[in-house]
Amino acid sequence: MSVDININEAKQRAERIRGKKEFELPQTNSKIEDKKYLEVFGAYYYPGIRIGDNLELTFKEKLTNTIGKPIYFPKAEYKFNFYDKHGFFDTFGFVGIQNENVKEALKILNTIFGVSLIFDFDSLSVREFELYSMKMDPESLSIGGFSYFDQNTKRFSPYSSHGLRKRAIPLDSMYKIINIAEKVSPDEATNELVLFLLESFTHFYNSEFSQSFLFGWLVAEKHISQLFEEMLAEKKVSHNRKEKFKNHDKWSTETKIETLNFAGIINSKDYDFLITFNTKRNNFAHKGKTIEQPESKELYEFSKNIIKDEINRIIK
Repeated sequence: MSVDININEAKQRAERIRGKKEFELPQTNSKIEDKKYLEVFGAYYYPGIRIGDNLELTFKEKLTNTIGKPIYFPKAEYKFNFYDKHGFFDTFGFVGIQNENVKEALKILNTIFGVSLIFDFDSLSVREFELYSMKMDPESLSIGGFSYFDQNTKRFSPYSSHGLRKRAIPLDSMYKIINIAEKVSPDEATNELVLFLLESFTHFYNSEFSQSFLFGWLVAEKHISQLFEEMLAEKKVSHNRKEKFKNHDKWSTETKIETLNFAGIINSKDYDFLITFNTKRNNFAHKGKTIEQPESKELYEFSKNIIKDEINRIIK
């Protein structure tokens, strides 16, 4: 009988906690009442994934699952630095970054999620309304003051069944992802490509194949332009002559592909692929022809390989 009472009490307590949207800051013995806490924004990986090695629910977590829906608030289990910012992640796939500017925090998080794709860990782009915010103690780096924006999203939350996730990012891979994201971040051109790739996968995951295709083509198109610019620089083409190549009517993407192939910069296999998919892009944009799932997937994989090569160039 007493066991039933304890279980009911536990369920009621969980329901009371679940109804709250904000939680108190970590208690401190400091006498300084006006301590300035650091602003932190974060989000869970989606699709759901855990982070760590040899992961298994503890006895307490398994017990909690039997008496009701468990709640796992983000914890600073593993810490890292992202330039001058503090960051952390936990075993349930939450990644947080200290930043006063929500836009900057969002870009860093999406860069981390985008680099994860290069390691073949699926991740969708996080939107601003899906972010969680919290406060971080600047001395202990503990977190609290947990709140969120609009959680009308399928992305995981502290109330999700975290223990059922099938994939996990090993700790060494997670630190590599963060390290590469940090190196990519100041390179605006490559960072933009990573974010385009993330958007391409996000739309693909949601069966929005035309949108996925367009973001994938943006990666390919910028790659073509970069190769063309590098060729002009190598030939030491003057500024006045370079201006001529900005005329898109005469120097379209297709013309640049042809030129790069003639110059031996693009091989025959890539040439055939790019010419074919440039035609598909034009047929979609100008004739309204539908982009199918296989085409979107193929272009996404091609774009991912482009970014892998760019990242290898940066980290060497």
